[in-house]
Amino acid sequence: MATLTIELKQHTPIIHFQPNQTKAFLRISEVKPKLDRFLVDHFNKNKIAYKEWLIGKSKIEALNYSMKICDDFETQYYLPMPINIDTNRYNNRSNNIMQFIKSETGIDITIIYPTPFFANADKLKFRGNDVDYVNTDLSKLSLGLYTKSKIDIIIKSWDNDLLEKIKENIASFFLCNNFGTRQDKGFGSFSVESIDNKTVKQDKQILSQYFFKKSKTSYTNLAELYKFILNESQQLKGGKNHPRYEKSELFNYFIGNGVRWEKRFIKQGINQNKNKLLNKELYWKNKSAPIDIEDATNNDYNDWFDKQNNTYKYVRALLGLAEHFEFDVFKEIKDENGNWIKINEKDNDFKYIVTLEHKPKSGKPKIERFPSPILFKVLNGYVYLGINNTYEEILGEEFNFKLSFKKDARQRILDLGSLKIPDKFDLKDFLEKHLSKNWVNI
Repeated sequence: MATLTIELKQHTPIIHFQPNQTKAFLRISEVKPKLDRFLVDHFNKNKIAYKEWLIGKSKIEALNYSMKICDDFETQYYLPMPINIDTNRYNNRSNNIMQFIKSETGIDITIIYPTPFFANADKLKFRGNDVDYVNTDLSKLSLGLYTKSKIDIIIKSWDNDLLEKIKENIASFFLCNNFGTRQDKGFGSFSVESIDNKTVKQDKQILSQYFFKKSKTSYTNLAELYKFILNESQQLKGGKNHPRYEKSELFNYFIGNGVRWEKRFIKQGINQNKNKLLNKELYWKNKSAPIDIEDATNNDYNDWFDKQNNTYKYVRALLGLAEHFEFDVFKEIKDENGNWIKINEKDNDFKYIVTLEHKPKSGKPKIERFPSPILFKVLNGYVYLGINNTYEEILGEEFNFKLSFKKDARQRILDLGSLKIPDKFDLKDFLEKHLSKNWVNI
């Protein structure tokens, strides 16, 4: 049996799908199926016969080789957060959570923020500065794992020709893919350092085959690195509310063609059905949730009451399909005496969840997940931007928007209507026109 030894360098922490897993790095269960698909696509594009290299006759085309990932090295642990957990009032929460995790698990962690990883945000509970030990479940926290050591992958096969093809393509495979959770936002980035002890060089020509742009700055600090990725991705897709309100570049791109996005559509739908949504004692008083800006007049439609008639499309799906949208509608209500009182924003009675359901065309499967066609790849501190054309698969598809809310202590569902994804979109053109000035050509 012939053997191939691949040496990897890790560039960013990998976050695992199972939060309580703190020992495994790269997993064969993720790497091998991805590599198989990558190789089969390469074989098909280049008309290379590969059927004899397959295992059995399964519908899933698995290639006949074995893989072992060696993980005998020192591990560093990170807790990625979307925001700083310290505040002006409670300025020692970070130290307390690090001490708490150390005392419970024996693991030293470093908290990094801001990052485009949101799953940990609601897992940490505090009582003032102190950790709420009862309601903080450490098994639900997702940690990022990182090593400065080289990682060896041993690949074996009885077929020398297959092994040779793997050798030819393995470096490109790791360039084009990240691993673990939130991989499209730069987590889980690895590259091939050597193959059978021969150094692999990734020059400008090779990188330009797979990436569209490169950050001007090389980041040595993880917090600064992920702050950059978070800011760039938010500006492209959703826009920003902090530290100041900035429109989404995707919104700006489509407004030029007279198309409004789904955000105003949803809010108008909620407003039009407010009598169905509200209990009798509740009244509207929310003028702070931005909808969008009218470019011609520069009027800021910053409430839920405008009655414009627009052409609406489900625009943000082009950069990745959301599982749901969440709205904190009520900030204040009137009590029975007519006095305004503030509402606890964590109260689920005042959260509106909008879920999506695909309405597939005849004969097509239902779309439940769609990843972003933009990949942030980190190599030696630089951020590279990779794009693909997978978004073409969802052009013109229609989705139904359903609002989930509580009324009279019961969970209710309200149909807000349907929107289609735009029929045409050129991702490269969009990025050329709307990327920030923080990028350069490769």
